[in-house]
Amino acid sequence: MSAYRETFTERTWRWVNKHRQMLTWSAAAALVLLTASLGAAKWYQVEQRRAVERAEAAQKLQEEQEEKEAAQARAEQLKNEDEARGQIKEFRRLADELRFYAATPDAGGERAPPLVDLESGEARGRAALKVASAWGTDLGQLPLAAARQE
Repeated sequence: MSAYRETFTERTWRWVNKHRQMLTWSAAAALVLLTASLGAAKWYQVEQRRAVERAEAAQKLQEEQEEKEAAQARAEQLKNEDEARGQIKEFRRLADELRFYAATPDAGGERAPPLVDLESGEARGRAALKVASAWGTDLGQLPLAAARQE
């Protein structure tokens, strides 16, 4: 034994010199492990961002599809309302013609006007009922709610 006591730094330096090859391989392995870990973390981060972007794109596509379907439904509703307006107009015209052709002279013995034609009136009435039959017995299927009360 020596009377000189080595410092911690001197002992560490001697140990490093003695185990230099093992330390080199350990440092290389640690560097590879660190690089692989950082690479995996970066890959995971990129994949997470891509997953979020895909989810946002899918959500946007779904919203656009819903908007398109809503627009188509509204267009269909407007088309049905326009058709209903035309049917109501036709019904009113036929009902007016029915009244005209079905006019009868009053009980006082007046002569009927020459244009009175019960057969034409009946035909107009049947046509008016045919137009109105698509709306149901209580007009519940008429697309125009305001026209139901009229």
